[in-house]
Amino acid sequence: MVLKSFFMSRLPSLYVSTARKEARKRGATLFGYKGTIEFDWYRDEVKVYMHHTPITRSYKFDSSVMAHFGGDSVLAYNFINVMRGKEKSIAPLEAGILSSRMCIKAKESSLKDEFVDI
Repeated sequence: MVLKSFFMSRLPSLYVSTARKEARKRGATLFGYKGTIEFDWYRDEVKVYMHHTPITRSYKFDSSVMAHFGGDSVLAYNFINVMRGKEKSIAPLEAGILSSRMCIKAKESSLKDEFVDI
């Protein structure tokens, strides 16, 4: 699924989620005037492209220690601990609503075979 959207204050972005063997990709690309940031969660990599210089930087990270990439179990444990009063929520309601909207729009984009706005 590919979803064209606008992130935060109308910053053009692209969310990608595919799962075909080595071509699999899950991430997002944020386009700005001064540069582009590309996240790839399967490769554990962030690339920063500077538009006004010949600089491209790559950053490696370990997504297995991040809050959500490993699956929903971290969110479930966090919810239980919030209910017990032991933790604060790591996932605000607004993020969940946006995530749901993105999934719905990604499905729409896939069915229509065109970009859709969120």
